Amino acid sequence: MVQWKSIPIKHFKGRYINEEKIITLCLGVAISMLGASAALAEGAESIDTLGSNIALVAGNQSSEVTAGQYQEVFTDAITGQHQYGKITLTTNGKATAFVYKNCTGTWEKDAGQGGFLFVGDGYPLSESKDFYMDGACQYKLKVQSDSSQTKGYIRNY
Repeated sequence: MVQWKSIPIKHFKGRYINEEKIITLCLGVAISMLGASAALAEGAESIDTLGSNIALVAGNQSSEVTAGQYQEVFTDAITGQHQYGKITLTTNGKATAFVYKNCTGTWEKDAGQGGFLFVGDGYPLSESKDFYMDGACQYKLKVQSDSSQTKGYIRNY
């Protein structure tokens, strides 16, 4: 049986830290890192490890949707990455697209940085715009089609 010998290493607020405490601390850190690595490998956005929430970086995400004539539909939500993403609208007729943002649990139209596109009859048939996406927020695109089938795309890269 291993018997630990208390060897004072450092004095901290009137207490000595021995080898046993250092090993326990190191094991706790190692277990936390393994848990975070496993969650990241599975594509998680955040995990709860030993009582502290660790936010992980969102991966590249995109979503697209097709609206039929005189329809309005939403893409699936994607998570921002603290960088510019892109929104695109493609149609043979008239169509509009608006970015919606959710940072606090409520979806709101994000008109602050021009998060909209319009394509009129004729040309151009496709319009794209770079759009900054905060990492703590989710985004989706609302596509409204008028006279023809329309596709809308949103991506965070």
